[in-house]
Parts: sequence; C-alpha cells; structure tokens
Amino acid sequence: MESLVSETRRALHAKSEPPAQRWRPEAGGPGHHNLGRVPERVCHIVPAVPPEFNGLGDYAGQLWRHWPEPRPEWHVAALRVPAGAAEAWPGVAFHPFRPNAESLLEALLESRADVVALHYVGHGYHPKGVPLWLPKALARWKSATGGRLVTFFHELCATGKPKRPGDERDRLRCQPPP
Repeated sequence: MESLVSETRRALHAKSEPPAQRWRPEAGGPGHHNLGRVPERVCHIVPAVPPEFNGLGDYAGQLWRHWPEPRPEWHVAALRVPAGAAEAWPGVAFHPFRPNAESLLEALLESRADVVALHYVGHGYHPKGVPLWLPKALARWKSATGGRLVTFFHELCATGKPKRPGDERDRLRCQPPP
C-alpha cells in the first residue's frame, strides 16, 4: 500500500502550478494580502467544532465569519465533529480525525490545503497536554506538500507530569509574570 506521503508527492507533481507559484504576491492585484496571494484552501485544526462548546472551535468559527474577500475554500479538521456542525458552518468541509499522526495527516491531505492553521492548546489534543503525535503529522504534511503552517497559541501553560508518570523531578508549572 502506498504511503500517504508518497501519494501526496505524486499528486503535487501532477498539479500544473507548484505551491510556491501560488504564493508570489501581485502588488495591488486581486488576492494581494500581507502574506502574498490568497491560498486556494485553508484547513484549521481544532479539537472540536460548534455546536459543541470549545473555545478553539469557536475562535476558528469567528475567523470564518469575518474572513475578508476573496475567501479561500474553508476546511476544518477536528477530533470531534458533532451533529449540527454543517448547519453552524455552511459551506465548510469537515475532516474528522483520531488523535494520532496518521489520522491527522490523512485529514490534512484530504483537505488539499495550501495553508494549515493549528489552533493549539496542549490539553485539547492530549489528556496530559503532550500530544507527541501532533508535530509528527504536521512535519510530514509540510514536507510532503510545501504548504504553510500557521499556529495560534491559545494557551502555553501546562501543569502536571509531562512525560514520565511518577517522576516528581520533571513537573511543569505555570508561573505568574514577575
């Protein structure tokens, strides 16, 4: 069975225009923004989408509502896509995934996104706040597609034992600013 990364590389070579060409700014022309041309497809990664209550999904929803024209094709990869999501976000394509690198990579490849926007808070993707599979999937997607990765850090604080249960030396603590 062909790997997902090999399949993506093969599909990218079949495109008439390489990803880098789509990002050249055209000063003053249509689609000109601070980051260059408007991407064809954007995929936001969130733990859950509305109508389930989740701050990251809600934030991505607000971005979708207020995104300027011309608007790219909008995709959302989420661990949980509840019933009613399509009604809350009409015209958005949802890509559910499981909390592992292969599943997320498959969702990102399915979206065919030029830009992936990760809405990050560690405990949203792993009960202890250490989703080790997440950077593996993103690195594989980026190396295979050459797309852009944008990260929204919603929380940077973690508490508890990051890697080794029972090891009291390695505890991450949130500290108030000095």
